[in-house]
Amino acid sequence: MATLKELIGEGYNENLSHAEIDALLKDRKFADLATGNYVALGKYKALEDEKNELNTKYLAKLTDEEKREAEIAEREKYFKQLERKNNINEYAKKLSRITDEKTRLEIAELLSDGKNFEAMEKQNEYQANYEAQLRETIKQELLSSNPTPPPVNNTGTITKEQFAQMGYREKVELYQKDPDTYNQLNS
Repeated sequence: MATLKELIGEGYNENLSHAEIDALLKDRKFADLATGNYVALGKYKALEDEKNELNTKYLAKLTDEEKREAEIAEREKYFKQLERKNNINEYAKKLSRITDEKTRLEIAELLSDGKNFEAMEKQNEYQANYEAQLRETIKQELLSSNPTPPPVNNTGTITKEQFAQMGYREKVELYQKDPDTYNQLNS
């Protein structure tokens, strides 16, 4: 998110009033997240003011019964939002074995919204990636702790010099795999 200093640019100073800030930002374009288009701040504020004015006029025309119904509907909407957040938190707690926070919250949101199939797909994708990473980590650890295979020459056979450089463990492996070659090189 950009700071006010970044948005205003050269005209910025710390003593600007709200009116001066509005004037400086009036023709700047900002993203309209609903459409993906850019909207000038002045146009956005004008539309916001118009919306508030229309809402005030609408509320003034309502009867007391309609006002109560609107208030109840607003409360129900608020409580549904709270319930959804609570459900997401509960699902996130149950998904604690998923270590990636972003993925855990995405799956919790899908479950909370009743999108169980999509949540299962996302969970399976995470599990597959996790297992692949785990396999790679184990492979790297095993490769780093195991000795290197015995050196071979261009013909694929081990020379006496290469045999002499081999460690005890490598010689034992060679003996177990190919006793004839071992006996030939050890003589």
